[in-house]
Amino acid sequence: MTSSGALHHTQVDPAIWMPVIRTGKGVDTFARALVDGLREKGFKAAISWLPLRAEVFPYSALAPDVPDWANIVHTNSNMPLRFLKTNGRPLVVTVNGYMHDPKLSQYKSLAQKAYHGLMTGPRELAVIRSAHKVVGVSVETRTALEDAGFNQPIELIYNGIDVSKYQPPKSKMRSVGQPFTLLFSGTWSRRKGNDTAVETMRQLGDDYRLLITDSAQTTRSLPPNCIPIGNQDAATLAQLYRNSDALLFPTRLEGLSFSVLEAQSSGLPVIGTRQSSVAEVVEDGVTGYLCEIDDPQSFASAVRRLQGQSDSEYSEMSKQAHRKVANRFSLNKMTQDYLAVYMECLTGGYPCPAQ
Repeated sequence: MTSSGALHHTQVDPAIWMPVIRTGKGVDTFARALVDGLREKGFKAAISWLPLRAEVFPYSALAPDVPDWANIVHTNSNMPLRFLKTNGRPLVVTVNGYMHDPKLSQYKSLAQKAYHGLMTGPRELAVIRSAHKVVGVSVETRTALEDAGFNQPIELIYNGIDVSKYQPPKSKMRSVGQPFTLLFSGTWSRRKGNDTAVETMRQLGDDYRLLITDSAQTTRSLPPNCIPIGNQDAATLAQLYRNSDALLFPTRLEGLSFSVLEAQSSGLPVIGTRQSSVAEVVEDGVTGYLCEIDDPQSFASAVRRLQGQSDSEYSEMSKQAHRKVANRFSLNKMTQDYLAVYMECLTGGYPCPAQ
């Protein structure tokens, strides 16, 4: 019943229930990927999707009951406690990105500061304190939680992707006879560095173009070499990764980006921020380039450096990018790591949280 590489099943197999608020962002991607990975190995797992309004107005949605078959409840740290009816089952909480990190404060609007301070901050504190086990998806995230004073042990489990779905072309070559093509995949927001991206493209000029995959983006205030193309389905996005020349990722704070993993797995070099978890995935000068935060000139220089590589140098960087993800950030590895956490919970390896 289990596929190749599965753990040997025990007398008490983990059976995972995941209540998740559907946001259309990385948390959704994480939940779907993990459930797929668990099922592939023959373990029972399911998601109960809650509407987006449940994040802001928790009492506008019904709280789902934990299924009888489940023996582990797994959720993210922004889930209101009223939706976590564990009925005595161990609770595993994954922190996909700590939005209350002081380093992010200067990039938030007053409304965002109020929302995070009054609503999501207390909610996250309560959920993490209720967890049997807390997982951070990057060293950056784990360090932010430790600096914030959370005293529970925090497991590090990197996000992983199905690398078979994000494969590089047989021969990864740069654009010929057209502008050098950069891709911005993800939410077009200040936290993601959209202002840095715009200024970078202004400095680069007409020989370069940036494709932006966000349906909320408009053409207002964008230079002509920035082209919004809207949200894309997974198959189209995979093709965009293969056909582009680099991923531009000037984020200010990141848990661990699926866009970066998918891009590198597809053989796409990444030009990202040095002072974030991007540096845990991108090896500077080997799988892409790391730049200083809030420094469009640094990003523009890195883009020109990549564009100026020889065909053999660019091809080698593409190959190394795929290898890095396949070796360290695969869905198989992420699933195995979570199964180890689940088994320790079920066998008493982790104490119950203080009430």
